[in-house]
Amino acid sequence: MLAKSGKFLRILFALFALAFAFSPGGAQAATNQLLLLVPDTLTLPDPRVSAWLDSAQEEGLQIKVMTDSQFMAAGASLSQYPGLILPDQVHTTAADSLVTAIQNYALNGGKVMLVYDFGVLNAAGFYVSPKSRFSSMVGVDYVLYDQYGGNMIGLGNVTGMSSWLRTLQVPPGKSMAWTTASSSTTTASALASTSTSGTSGTSGTSGTSGTSTNSTSGTAQFLAASPSNPGGLANYNHGAWFQYATPSTGSGVLNQTAPKLTGTVTGKLKKTTTYTANSLLSTSTGKTANTLASTLATTTDTLEGISGYVYGFLTYPSFVTQGTYTGTTILTSPTFGLVSGYNTYGNGGVLFVNLPLAYLDGQTDGMLIHGYLHYFGTQMLNLPSLSPLPKAMAGLVFNWHFCAGDQLQPALYLKSLGVWNNGPFSLVVTAGPDEAAFGDGGGLNLANNPPAQNLLKYFVSKGHRVGSHGGWIHDYWGANASETNASTFTQYLVMNHQAVQAVTAVPDVEYAAPEGNTPTWSVNWLESNGFNGYYFTGHTGSAPTRAYRNGALLNPGLWAYPVMPFGKYATFEEFQQYAVPTADVNNWYASLMNFVVANRTSRLIYAHPLGASSYTSTLSAIFSQANTLKLTGQFKWYTMSDITTFDRARLNVTWSATDTGSGWAFAASHPTSLANMTWLLPKKGFALPVITQGFGSVVITDSTYWLVTANSGTSLKFTSAKVH
Repeated sequence: MLAKSGKFLRILFALFALAFAFSPGGAQAATNQLLLLVPDTLTLPDPRVSAWLDSAQEEGLQIKVMTDSQFMAAGASLSQYPGLILPDQVHTTAADSLVTAIQNYALNGGKVMLVYDFGVLNAAGFYVSPKSRFSSMVGVDYVLYDQYGGNMIGLGNVTGMSSWLRTLQVPPGKSMAWTTASSSTTTASALASTSTSGTSGTSGTSGTSGTSTNSTSGTAQFLAASPSNPGGLANYNHGAWFQYATPSTGSGVLNQTAPKLTGTVTGKLKKTTTYTANSLLSTSTGKTANTLASTLATTTDTLEGISGYVYGFLTYPSFVTQGTYTGTTILTSPTFGLVSGYNTYGNGGVLFVNLPLAYLDGQTDGMLIHGYLHYFGTQMLNLPSLSPLPKAMAGLVFNWHFCAGDQLQPALYLKSLGVWNNGPFSLVVTAGPDEAAFGDGGGLNLANNPPAQNLLKYFVSKGHRVGSHGGWIHDYWGANASETNASTFTQYLVMNHQAVQAVTAVPDVEYAAPEGNTPTWSVNWLESNGFNGYYFTGHTGSAPTRAYRNGALLNPGLWAYPVMPFGKYATFEEFQQYAVPTADVNNWYASLMNFVVANRTSRLIYAHPLGASSYTSTLSAIFSQANTLKLTGQFKWYTMSDITTFDRARLNVTWSATDTGSGWAFAASHPTSLANMTWLLPKKGFALPVITQGFGSVVITDSTYWLVTANSGTSLKFTSAKVH
């Protein structure tokens, strides 16, 4: 009895301390760090946690891991942390006392990002009846195990207004227009057609948005959830959406067979509430002029579904939700309810993300974990960040693929048009004599092809990077390289590598796999042979990233450059094969360029000279817009090596922001040079920065951020007053 009383008193004291932390008399010096809450029993490092830490690092945000016992005992010091992340997968079990402490943190002013299956089980390891203990905090009912048993996590499309999708860093082309007919055009593995949510809503002010229920006729796909598999993710393979073959040389024909998803079950559609997708264009929560720039017309907004290269609309797991939602709806499931939204809770609030973000990252779909971290950190909390680009200069990587001999004459034609005077670009070459089968003679045959050799030397002279397009024989590699034949296929990497370097006389450090076929052993080979980056068909929609794959970061020294699709397609041959209107293609490239400029980010686009030779007016439009943006100091072309070299150096930057009461004191250092490292300070929270030590400059013309850039040296200090 005494032991139980002692435990009760400890819990009571911890909760009192947490409340005191946010009381006027308990104010603490603030920090720019986010908190990530993990169980005491978790052994670190754990890739499910590292996915958060590495994604935050790439977004330039400071993040700190805290255990449950540290959180409960933190007392007054908790008030210094502006945001708390409750991650997916690693913390499915939570004691009632921890749930109460988290609720108090938010009630007293903290902002919480609650992700997917955090705390769905009680301390005894059971789902709580009749719904999640966080339902009142989130604003909707979810984890409805009493009603639906294991079929409470649906697998369906995700929709949102284009303004919100761009704010979450979903670029133009990674979502497609969604209409009432869209659900009938999704893949066979997608869900039965039901009424969509908010298909005509473009006003979407925050307010009561759950007002009707979906039909329960028909069937849908679910993850098989249980107390032993609380988030339903065991045996589920979301990464199948990113395992596909891109076309063989010049064909433009995509293999669009639906992916084989595992770990799913078929069940009856569930009763859920329809949630209207909110628009940022008509609410005070958005920053359309700054964040979206000209990626959208200022008076239009469209409902779109998140999509992927080859397959179109993708499916994602989310808990079925019910109940009227009075928060701001961000993303919805046409079949299963609320996917994401922000709900005020006391003096704080909850950003609910009903998606397993770190799990998705481990399954080569890291776009959303980056997007939500970016939104939570830089826009909701106005935290400073360290840009992943030199001088925070936006740009694109234009990756040109020379797959076979038929690319040479089109490339020379493009040369006559002055295409190669732009850039610099990243170009990759398949160097062998054959294309699809040994002896067919369709390859570039680089070692014995003087015109091809001269062209590559010309590229080098123009400042372009020339690398390897796989494995010596393009279509054969694309069709046959696998996880089990490294012993016979490594030789094709070696031969290609040697052939390219023999001609260019410069290191071959950039790579693209034929038909996107990139076995993990081939990436290991790239890393061990000094490569900087590689084109990747996983993580589409993301900026360059150290790619998680199979649930882990397998190659920390190498950057993946995800291909950027326009809906189902990504390159000129595909646009031509599938009759995509040229005006739409031109508008997409323009919107993508505007998007990277508005968000000071980068993406990769790719082309073949053969296909591009039929779209010379499109190329002219791309380069004209790029040159205009370059003249105003807003854009540049990057090679893979440019970004990787910078980001490798950026890993070694140490920086901090210390609360001085009325302002912030920043200090940064690097073992060799801070040159071009740039901090973005949201003007909503920071006054004009002043450099107090070291060599740097401050850009004041950006409408959203102050930019503080180190010009040289190994240390930099600057200050900024607080803006309230």
